Amino acid sequence: MPIYIDTIAQELNIDNDIVFGRLYYHLEHKYGYEQDDGMSVHFFALRLGKDAHCVNFPLMASVLADLQEQSRKHNLAIWIAVASLFVSVLSVMLSVIWRHHT
Repeated sequence: MPIYIDTIAQELNIDNDIVFGRLYYHLEHKYGYEQDDGMSVHFFALRLGKDAHCVNFPLMASVLADLQEQSRKHNLAIWIAVASLFVSVLSVMLSVIWRHHT
């Protein structure tokens, strides 16, 4: 699926080269792969037929879903750690108060 790097960069309020570089040099390298039969599966292609700057939409959707799941797991771990810290601090405070009053 062709994308419009200029429009994306404008929406993100960043330079076009940053969007292009992230797609071409980082994401293509990280998520593009070669199948067992030698065929390349690109995340981002400079040219595909007559279209320029194309992303592999199904692969991109899969990558985004995976990143969202990783983010949810990370956030859950952080909230569990914060809750544990809160319970620990509360426990220490109650212990100090209890000892002070007895």
